[in-house]
Amino acid sequence: MNFTKKNYKKYITEAAEEQKEESLVPAPKDRAETLKATYAAKKDINQQDIVDLLNVAIVDELLAAFNYFSSFALSKTEGKADFDPEFHAHYQEELGHAEMLVQRINELGSPVMTISIKNYCELNSVGDRWQQQKEQPSLEMLKNRRDEEIDAVSFYKFILQMLDRMKNETKNWDSTTEQLVKKILADEEEHLYDLTQLLVQYEGGTENA
Repeated sequence: MNFTKKNYKKYITEAAEEQKEESLVPAPKDRAETLKATYAAKKDINQQDIVDLLNVAIVDELLAAFNYFSSFALSKTEGKADFDPEFHAHYQEELGHAEMLVQRINELGSPVMTISIKNYCELNSVGDRWQQQKEQPSLEMLKNRRDEEIDAVSFYKFILQMLDRMKNETKNWDSTTEQLVKKILADEEEHLYDLTQLLVQYEGGTENA
């Protein structure tokens, strides 16, 4: 199998289109679209807007960690040893992202949003798509984790766009938060690449250079 970065980008583009077509929650309007539209419509983006987006990202990271750990446990049960290292490593890295985001919000002098567990699937960036599906085989969970990484990459790119708007509109350049978001984005892109490699391997797909 010849799997390259070039082919990976093509594979992910196709996966993103498939994700839109096969959404488990056919809501009238996707929460991510609504969230992005709300901030895009703002006259000016300020520091509090950025903090609010970072709080949403914390919820995303905690849900990602939960789903990765659940998938890790299932893959061990099904004997898919190749999945174990990825699921467990990503679980730990997503928790690390949440800690870094909490630290940055505290450095900015803002409170970290505290919500009840039952509201986690309402206050994240993509809504009910985060809900873990019961009794799915680990290969299906691998696809779900891949789709969540596509969402994560899209959301962190959006935060960077909002940071750029804040810099241009209010002359407030929060370079520290920008570097943090770029670091997390790079991690999420690496996660996406790792999961894509596993999917190509286990689906028997062949990507040509």
